[in-house]
Amino acid sequence: MTHLEGRLSVQAVMEAGRRTIEKLLVSNTANEEKLEEVLKAARERNIPVQRVASEELDAIAHAKTHGGLLALCEPRRPDGEAELDAVLARERSPLMLLLEGVDDARDFGSVLRSGEALGVHAVLLRKREWDFDETDVMRSSSGAFERLCIVRFDHEDGLVERMKTRGLAVLACVPNVMGTVFDQELATPVVIAVGGEKRGLSGTLRAKCTGFMRIPMKAGSTSLTMRDAVAVVLGEAMRQRTLPRR
Repeated sequence: MTHLEGRLSVQAVMEAGRRTIEKLLVSNTANEEKLEEVLKAARERNIPVQRVASEELDAIAHAKTHGGLLALCEPRRPDGEAELDAVLARERSPLMLLLEGVDDARDFGSVLRSGEALGVHAVLLRKREWDFDETDVMRSSSGAFERLCIVRFDHEDGLVERMKTRGLAVLACVPNVMGTVFDQELATPVVIAVGGEKRGLSGTLRAKCTGFMRIPMKAGSTSLTMRDAVAVVLGEAMRQRTLPRR
């Protein structure tokens, strides 16, 4: 059992319908007007609502900005290839984000938030990295953690290769290569691979890629964080997908 904090997180879980919510905990000092929509949805779904002292809620919550609302629910399970196949069938030009080297829950949440805002249809995440504080991921993703299709992969399971056979290019964002993100065609079906700032993308994954690109940066500057790199690359992908290329 895990818990989620705040109105946006709880609403996202209810709307997605991926998992069972055991009950809602509502502080006795919470703003009832702000929570009206959530409480109404809980009644419609027969989710129990328990009123508790604000001190009790604070003791459970990770942050003080929970807004007087917590949900006790089962953990978020990763999506499978069936869900990924549904995305591929639904989207004319799928845009996927592959992450390797995720080591911070809040950064992961920020990446998901940017991904959802900038048009990502699915996220591929290394299996061994599905080990994070779900509460922090959910809050920093503003609910995107619940809404996006997130599939675990390993280098041995052949998932990356299957994406290529289904017509998706696999482009790695790495430093010190000739082409930039502005030179690549990102409006076609593509998997964009971004590594963590500590180790970057592994050699095993690079060997599976069909192309490489870098983010142009001022001379002498250090590398970007994963969340910043993702925002830059996906921003260009969104530009290409919504505006004609020059």
